[in-house]
Amino acid sequence: MYPFPFVPDMGNEPADADPLQSRLYLGSVHVTIEARDALDTPLFGVLVTEDFCWRVTLRDWRARRPPMRHRDERAAWRAERAVIEQERERIEQLATDLGLAVGRG
Repeated sequence: MYPFPFVPDMGNEPADADPLQSRLYLGSVHVTIEARDALDTPLFGVLVTEDFCWRVTLRDWRARRPPMRHRDERAAWRAERAVIEQERERIEQLATDLGLAVGRG
C-alpha cells in the first residue's frame, strides 16, 4: 500500500529549469519564438494567441469532415478552408510586420 499522499518519483529533474527559456512553435507560419519574447512583447503575445486560435479552428474543421456521399455538405466544408487560409495569411502578415522570417511549409 502506498503512503498517503503518494508522490511518484519523477526522476532527476533539473532544479534550474526555467520554462521561460523554452521556445514556442507557431504552426500557422512555421516560426519558433522564445517564450520570454511572447511575454515581454505584447504583439508577440498577440501572435501566439492568434496562432493558437487558428490551430484550434483548423483542428475543429478537420474533425467535422463530412462523408464523401454528402456532396453539398462536403462542398460547404471545403469552402470553409478558404476562410481558414485567409486567417492564416493575416497571421503571416502580422509575423512579417513583427520582423519574423516566415517559413513556408
